Amino acid sequence: MTLRVSLEESAHAPGGTLRGRVLVLESADARSLNVALRFWEKSPDYSHCAIEVPGPSFGPEAITAGLEHAFALVLPDGAMPGFESPHGRLFWEVDVWLDRFGSDHHERVEFHVVPGVGRRGG
Repeated sequence: MTLRVSLEESAHAPGGTLRGRVLVLESADARSLNVALRFWEKSPDYSHCAIEVPGPSFGPEAITAGLEHAFALVLPDGAMPGFESPHGRLFWEVDVWLDRFGSDHHERVEFHVVPGVGRRGG
């Protein structure tokens, strides 16, 4: 594991601000460190990112062991809560990845969207 991602809260309201931090555990040869929110639709035979909210991107100088970077992203006003059934699931995640030559390295953290939780935009 090269990165560690932490969120201030695990539940967020639609239109609210999700805040977190990414700690670089090991220096890496990469072009950038990127953050995004994603809403996924997954089933045993299907996977689709239905919504993506781009976040900050940090240059190669930021991918040095021991550095920590804060981020804040605003959820869409109409963000739907997750759902799970025997046939599939809908869920939100923060995806933090290193853009590298070849395969990128991803660290993902799921979170809940719950209408009325937290301060809107806070």
